This record gives sequence, structure tokens and C-alpha cells, in this order.
Amino acid sequence: MEFEILTVDDQAMDRKILSKMLTKLFPDVTIHEAENGQLAIDFLKQYDQTLIKENVSVKMPLVIFLDINMPVMNGFEFLDVLCSEVKSELIVLDPLVVSMLSSSKNEEDIAKAKAYGIVKDFVTKYPKDKTQLKLTIENALKGS
Repeated sequence: MEFEILTVDDQAMDRKILSKMLTKLFPDVTIHEAENGQLAIDFLKQYDQTLIKENVSVKMPLVIFLDINMPVMNGFEFLDVLCSEVKSELIVLDPLVVSMLSSSKNEEDIAKAKAYGIVKDFVTKYPKDKTQLKLTIENALKGS
């Protein structure tokens, strides 16, 4: 199945490490990057409008790996805006799945993230095994 990935993290090195891991797992995947939640929202609106302009009827799933702690707009603020914009149809990307990718192991963060219906997984940064990332994507795509 074809899909694209958006990594949202304020740390350039973290985005680079994740991109490298993902391209090893999925060599043909297109990876987009944003350094905070606001830039990710801006990207999604532009991405959505591009698909509409190009009259793309079958949209590829977009998997988002989202950090929690970022300046400008953090991961939870991003999810609030995203859910609101999807609801009001300002962003109509479908299928769209989010996986939290954070250094936080805080149970409250994990529970809060999973309370958003769009969040399918919570992965600790720098997974020791790429298999965890692969499984996260495969599980996300099953539900899309």
C-alpha cells in the first residue's frame, strides 16, 4: 500500500534519525517534515488543497509521527486544532492517522494522547528496534 509520512518534531536531528529509519523500512515512502504543530497544520492545509486542485480522488494514507513538547504549538495543541479543522472540513484528509513519537513516558501524556480518536499509537523516541516503527505503520494503515 502506498502512503506518505509527516514527521512533526522541533529537533532537526530527531526528524533526520526518524526519516532514516523509515526510509530503510519503506524505501519508496515520501516523508514530509514540520518543526512544530503550527507548521504541520499549515502543511496539511496546503497538502489538502493541492490534492483538491489536482482532482485526486483516491488519496494515499498520511501517517503523522508527532512529538509532544515543541515550541509555537505543541503536540496536544496540534491535535486540538487538527480535530477541530477536520470536523469543520477545513482539512479533509482521509485517511489520516497519528502516532505520537515522544521521549515522554508519562502515563498522563499517554492516556491524553490515546483519548484522541485519531491517535493510533504512542511510541517512545528512538525505538531500539525498527520493527516497532514498522508495526506502528502497518497497524495504522490497517485502520485507514
